[in-house]
Amino acid sequence: MRVCAYELPDAGQDYLRFLKQFGIDDVVLSSRSHPDAAQRFSAENADSAGAHWDVEDLELVRDRCVKAGLKVVAIENPVPACCYDKIMLGQPGRDQQIENIIVTIRNMGRADI
Repeated sequence: MRVCAYELPDAGQDYLRFLKQFGIDDVVLSSRSHPDAAQRFSAENADSAGAHWDVEDLELVRDRCVKAGLKVVAIENPVPACCYDKIMLGQPGRDQQIENIIVTIRNMGRADI
């Protein structure tokens, strides 16, 4: 079993160093880890073409973790529920939400996550 911890965007490098000192090697991101999460994943933008993780944003967060000796191994809920609600409910806008998830997964691969 491997123990992971959440990367908390507001905690800073001290928190990441603490995790490493505590014996944690892997971290998990969430939609809150995105540098511009409030705007990018807002309810107003939930089914727009930009509601996904860009490679550059993934690399930025990944590099911050790597600097502390940690590896990003996953993104749990890469977008908040408002960005996939239309998928679950079969509503108009679901195709764009699906595309945003696809783009995020592809970009995770490009960012080596």
